[in-house]
Amino acid sequence: LLITCSSSRPVRRFYVHMYVICLFLVALFDILESLTKSIVDSLSGPAKAFYEREFDFFSQITNISGIIRPYPKGAERKRACLEALKNIKVQPGCYLPSNPDSMVVDIDYKSGTPMQSAAK
Repeated sequence: LLITCSSSRPVRRFYVHMYVICLFLVALFDILESLTKSIVDSLSGPAKAFYEREFDFFSQITNISGIIRPYPKGAERKRACLEALKNIKVQPGCYLPSNPDSMVVDIDYKSGTPMQSAAK
């Protein structure tokens, strides 16, 4: 699919491309959600336990940003981050998707630092 716009309007062309990409992703969402559900429903025993443990652990990590969002930036948000981090327990065999070759063996509960999304 190729959509062209006036060459004097590069911003408009960008938004048209973004719109097309969004339409594509919306169309894929139902397919991918169904595929994911099918895969997860087929898991059992140790594989299912690992899946649940891994996704629970990663969800706890990513939910910290929602917990600290109401706090003002600076020292107060840093304290809230450290407090939220204390509630997370390392679960055996878990990893972070950003580095699947390394297992999480411990959490440094004093090192949490709130960062903007681009810095993560």
